[in-house]
Amino acid sequence: MDAPDQTVKARKDHTAITNEFNNTMLIFGGRDNADVAFNDVLKYNIINDQWFVPFNPSGMAPSVRYGHSAVATQDNKMLVFGGRNSTSCKNDVALYNMITDTWMPITVSGTPPPARWGHSAVVSPATNEMLVFGGVDDSLAYYNDLWSLNLNTYAWDRPNLNGTTPLPRAEHSAIMTPANEMVCYGGMADSPLQDSPRFNVLTRRWALLTVTGPLPLPRSQHSAVYSPLGYMTVFGGISSVSHSVLNEVWNLDLRYFNWTQAEPTGGGMFNPRAGHSAAKTPFNTFIAFGGLGDSTLVSKKVTGVNRNLLNDVGKYNLVTSVLRSTNDGVMSVVVMTIFGTILIAMCFAVDWINEQAAKERQEAAQDALDRSRTAQAPRATTSPSAISQRTQMFMQKVRENLDPLRDPSKNFS
Repeated sequence: MDAPDQTVKARKDHTAITNEFNNTMLIFGGRDNADVAFNDVLKYNIINDQWFVPFNPSGMAPSVRYGHSAVATQDNKMLVFGGRNSTSCKNDVALYNMITDTWMPITVSGTPPPARWGHSAVVSPATNEMLVFGGVDDSLAYYNDLWSLNLNTYAWDRPNLNGTTPLPRAEHSAIMTPANEMVCYGGMADSPLQDSPRFNVLTRRWALLTVTGPLPLPRSQHSAVYSPLGYMTVFGGISSVSHSVLNEVWNLDLRYFNWTQAEPTGGGMFNPRAGHSAAKTPFNTFIAFGGLGDSTLVSKKVTGVNRNLLNDVGKYNLVTSVLRSTNDGVMSVVVMTIFGTILIAMCFAVDWINEQAAKERQEAAQDALDRSRTAQAPRATTSPSAISQRTQMFMQKVRENLDPLRDPSKNFS
């Protein structure tokens, strides 16, 4: 884990998303130990592993809240829905431009979901909608309904569903897979939950995964991301059995539907935490921030009691299961950039060499045809000096394409 930045407020029940446009992570909202809710935005550079301090977005921010949801849209916006302040739940939608770092006005139509917190939300690229599932209201009534917000029109809809609807729940996790399925795990309700419902976005059908292998403890207030290895990777949370804060990493294989516990290496384990945030970077890194950090027993309904809140950042490589160091992001970018530049230059070089060879074969064939027709002296061949000049031109082009400071809009020619 990185050392905490004392200029960043410790918090729990906040949200985090990654902005691939500028390689940053955005944190919104949350609450402290006294249930004082926030509405600030924190911005973290995932390349340099540094917070933007101070950071003051423009526009009118939504009201303070925790237990809300936040998603990144395909047009570089952050959508915030619902949540709770110290007195009541919400069902409003807020819109944030991640390119200009500006809160924007939004007009939403249709009947919205009932106010709630502790729900989940994901974006479906195939249908360009935000799907909201579950949550709990002010009277501690748990939901198992599913709502859709059209991201083209910002219109709410409660779609007609097929299959077996999952049990009501809150403080669960949900991810969207490349197979156009939303997969959920765990959460809390009147009884411990450790099931894995999945929802097919295209057929609008619920199904309950039948999983094998040792199962993780039932938990809530954990986090989950989709791994490029085809896993749902789950971290931390509060055990619904022992009521202790966890630091386990579990993988649900979405091809074979079996659970395995990961064994991270390097840099020491994540600190136990719950109510934290998690985001996946373009470099297949899982980033955890903040949360409730007690390793002692906690009550099932965590309220404003004096607990150990965190403001540190932890990074976990989803491919290698390595806990990453603070400069690992920079090294990944440098290595990927150099490798990609060399690979592109080699591809262009091979194409150029093949093109030159084809031209020379065509010229030789034409020379032979001309000699046979005219019986004249053969056409002069390319002089050694011309060949040397052509070779020098090719090497200069390769050097230009390997230059990390070159203009990427200029192609190898």
